[in-house]
Amino acid sequence: TNVTSRLRAYREGDLRGQPTMFAHLRTLATRLVPGAVLVQRRGMARFRKLGRDSAHRKAMMRNMVTSLIKHERIRTTVAKAKNIAPYADKLIKYGKRGTLHDKNLAAGIIREQLQLRKLFEVLGPRYAERNGGYTRVIKLAQPRKGDGAPMALVEFIDRDGELRVPKPPRPLP
Repeated sequence: TNVTSRLRAYREGDLRGQPTMFAHLRTLATRLVPGAVLVQRRGMARFRKLGRDSAHRKAMMRNMVTSLIKHERIRTTVAKAKNIAPYADKLIKYGKRGTLHDKNLAAGIIREQLQLRKLFEVLGPRYAERNGGYTRVIKLAQPRKGDGAPMALVEFIDRDGELRVPKPPRPLP
């Protein structure tokens, strides 16, 4: 392939004068084993795929965020919990601003009208003074019974009946 031929040329010294274009090959050349196949990694993936296609994953995230707003604490796997936290934080940001555009964006994610009202009337004002960090992921000690998947709780902070009291905000320097 093109990468292996570049690596070979780099090893033989043909590409030493072109550091900007082939700088990444330095690390590859040190790791290349004769006969090994180079596999390009996906880079920094933003979200996990969770073993589902995109439509199923999007529907599942919408359902889970709606349940999180409804119950303010849900129990799920660790991977799903880590995936749902940015969605929930983004929705709280919409609830804090409360413009018509934010309501329309939130309505495209939240499934139930009652939970949409709760987001803008209860959760948005609750976190008006907080800048980010609206959710907490707590890993549970007991895995799921059927398949042993690691489980976690996702909850909103600063609410009644929470498991761990949030730390007070740091003073500004």
